[in-house]
Amino acid sequence: MKKRIPKYPMIAFALALAMGIVWSKFTEVFDVYFYGSAVALLTLFLCYLHWRLLRNSTHIRSIQAFYCGVILLFVALGGLVAEWQKPVKPILDNKDRAASLLITEKLKSHAYYHRYYAEVQMDGQQPFKVLFYQANQMKSFAVSQQITGIFTFEEISSPKNPYGFDYQSYLSNRGVFYQTRLYSDHAIIALSEQKNIKYYINYFRQKLIDGFAQHQFDENTQGVVMALLFGDKSELTDEMVSNYRNAGVMHVLAVSGLHVGILYLALRYTIGYLFYDKRLKFLIILLFLIAFACLSGLASSVVRAVVMFGLFGVGQLFFRR
Repeated sequence: MKKRIPKYPMIAFALALAMGIVWSKFTEVFDVYFYGSAVALLTLFLCYLHWRLLRNSTHIRSIQAFYCGVILLFVALGGLVAEWQKPVKPILDNKDRAASLLITEKLKSHAYYHRYYAEVQMDGQQPFKVLFYQANQMKSFAVSQQITGIFTFEEISSPKNPYGFDYQSYLSNRGVFYQTRLYSDHAIIALSEQKNIKYYINYFRQKLIDGFAQHQFDENTQGVVMALLFGDKSELTDEMVSNYRNAGVMHVLAVSGLHVGILYLALRYTIGYLFYDKRLKFLIILLFLIAFACLSGLASSVVRAVVMFGLFGVGQLFFRR
């Protein structure tokens, strides 16, 4: 008797979703409207096949057509997601402009500049992201601070050396096409703060960082503690970064699924001795993981790991492997 369904259907569906994303990323054949129409038509087609299968569950061709339709649906969904999130480059010139920059993420500082990702708001333009440089002699900004002033936006330059790291392409994938620099306070018109959820998370995170600074660790220890607990690698010296990179263990300092997994196992065995109710244990562990994700700056790798461990815990509650 022939098998009616694939042995590992979720692997096929995941590959189909990835195929749609890759196709949309490296080709310009279809747009978001085409993928949206394809998703709608395939959904109707699958509903019709489902109705037929309910009437005649032994029809092999209908079952095969159903799974082929699901795979095509995932391809279309991947293309739709990729097209929907594809950043649009704003058209700007190199003239000075009055704008407001909202700090969304703080990056590792260089020898001459503090660096940030910022969201720009100005008249006649949709909000867009920029790479923001601030001179080191100025007091650094915090996440959720808004700087209103006069700025010049320059395009990110392409790599000068062949086969070198393409920083322009890396930033464009993050929706960043322009950069701007601030050399002194004279260009600032006003400073304000947007007290949203990111502001309070960063405020509490900074308080904890300042608390660790009071212990007066040496420079190397301070940098490692900040990187492991808070995902802040700005305190790492260039020598330490070079040593970790040469040893091939730089990933240890990047807060990711590895650290979330270690924390999950530690909490699971620790809380397991304190509480007997499975639902309560899972809720406490999930709250700890969410708090850790917030304190580490909500890095995408950490958020992904917390979501996956949350789904894993839900599966265990329902005795599903």
